[in-house]
Amino acid sequence: MKTILSLSLMVLVAWKATDTLSDLNLTQTQVEKVTMYGAKTGFTLPSWSEYSLYNFVKKAKSLPAGSQAAAVKSLGAIVKTYVQSEQFKGEWQAYLKEKGFYDPKAAGDVARLEEMKKQSAKQKGDMAASTKKMNESQQQMAKILKEHPEMMDMMKNQMSKEDWAEMQEYLKNPQKATAAAQGNTSSGDDYIKKEEARIQKAQEDYENNKYTNMVRLRLKSVIETANSVDFAAEVKANKYNQKKFVNPVYEKKSDLWKLFYRAGKEPTMAARDFAQQWLGELK
Repeated sequence: MKTILSLSLMVLVAWKATDTLSDLNLTQTQVEKVTMYGAKTGFTLPSWSEYSLYNFVKKAKSLPAGSQAAAVKSLGAIVKTYVQSEQFKGEWQAYLKEKGFYDPKAAGDVARLEEMKKQSAKQKGDMAASTKKMNESQQQMAKILKEHPEMMDMMKNQMSKEDWAEMQEYLKNPQKATAAAQGNTSSGDDYIKKEEARIQKAQEDYENNKYTNMVRLRLKSVIETANSVDFAAEVKANKYNQKKFVNPVYEKKSDLWKLFYRAGKEPTMAARDFAQQWLGELK
């Protein structure tokens, strides 16, 4: 008996979904295709969806008042079922892999960066100690040579021209030699900064595109966009008979904003309410 009831329920749900899609002039394939594209792009609508979505909006607006919201919520349930399906999750993971999104922590990048920082700090400490010791020795030598100039000629004869020139340069300007030694570690610091920025960006991209976070962000986008639509905005046909917003700011609005505007207030608010309820269910 339970099996019969379960099968009956599944048939009823499938029938309602088919009925809703038919009412809105959509197919299951269209819904899935546009949903996945919207998830990837943040609701930038593909050119191949414009005709089907135009028909959807036209059909939704032709429904009797009160029925529009119910139809949109039924459509929302179809989208939700698809997004929560193993099919969608599998396709989403494949997309993340294809685009190179990854978890820097799990990949060991963060640990490697911390090790690099430790090695860099140790190198700087060793360099500072070595430089200090070298400066003390050179200063002592400079003092001896000043007190015993005859040693200068002896050292000059024993050293190569390059070493002699280098020592002369140091004796004239010991600070320059210290700066050169410190400069050897600056390239390492630059690399660490670049690597730190890269890892931070990779981590943010990964977190924002993880399945649950992606769904959460897209639902927030639906809610915020729906709340921002000016349904009283005026449009006017241009010389090519294309309808354009009188307010040029609205022409720059997102595809989702314009879709909601075309759909009208009742369907848009229904979509917003459905998104709010779905968002509240996410942990």
